[in-house]
Amino acid sequence: ANNRGWISAIGATDTDKIEILETVAARLPSNHPDRARALATLCAERTYASSLDEREALAAEAIHIAQSIGDDAIIAWVLSYIALPLEVPALFEQSRTRTADGLVRAQRVGDPFLLAFAAIWRAIDAGKQIGQPDAWTFRTLYRICMDEHRWRRRVRALGERLRPSAEAPEGDRTDLIAVWSAVERLPERQRLAIFLRYRADLPFEEIGATLGIAAVSARSHVSRALETLRERLSDEMETNR
Repeated sequence: ANNRGWISAIGATDTDKIEILETVAARLPSNHPDRARALATLCAERTYASSLDEREALAAEAIHIAQSIGDDAIIAWVLSYIALPLEVPALFEQSRTRTADGLVRAQRVGDPFLLAFAAIWRAIDAGKQIGQPDAWTFRTLYRICMDEHRWRRRVRALGERLRPSAEAPEGDRTDLIAVWSAVERLPERQRLAIFLRYRADLPFEEIGATLGIAAVSARSHVSRALETLRERLSDEMETNR
């Protein structure tokens, strides 16, 4: 049933899908994550075929299950699915709070689908007019995926800068975590310069403007930070051998 789309059609109700979802929800344990998803999907599908009280009850149970599990991905998924069926004037403030929470959780998870889904409802609740939802969602997904691609590329670039030249690149996630952990221990100005250079991908002129220093000073902060990181990571590698 979930593979048949988010809701079947605006203004319509898929009775077959509702029957399937009700069967699924009835058979799953009360604390099962798929029950939360089924209830949220059922809430969405019944947007035009139930009272607000019924939809609120479905949403409340779905949220309760998701929050009791504590998984950001499930919570973000549920909050996005219940946005439309509860989009009524009396619940606008609650809806804004929930969509904001869903977007934050989706950002923590980093899943492009969750991010795009949460972002569209957050934008709508913020008053943005979205004339073509399909096109808007495609652009949002594309931007999210490209941002992730650029971020991973910059992280690899920083890792390459810090790895001794004789050592072959492994691209190991543990190494990347170690790199950014070491970055966090740098002096503040050096740490900011590294983040702006390798995470924000800014040129030294913009880094200088952001930090209120000259471009040559920004370059110097990055160079000193890289040297410090090389030494610390080399020492840690020797210790771990």
